[in-house]
Amino acid sequence: MLWIEILLNDQLDVSPWQTNPAMQQAYQTACRWYTHYRRLLTSLFDRAPLPSDSGPIDFRDYRMFAEAVYFAYAHR
Repeated sequence: MLWIEILLNDQLDVSPWQTNPAMQQAYQTACRWYTHYRRLLTSLFDRAPLPSDSGPIDFRDYRMFAEAVYFAYAHR
């Protein structure tokens, strides 16, 4: 779920953990979801963009993504 936090919270400072493999993977996953859903995310949230990464995303995580976006939008 770290990738969801990275995706929706641009105030999160990930620099202290950049060398951690789990953080690197979570950041890459967040970038991929951001790339695939850029229009939706930028229309709902005023956040700094993440780097583009057009790699594959695991659509089994879509429900978690959708619920997190709904929650974050309702509580902004």
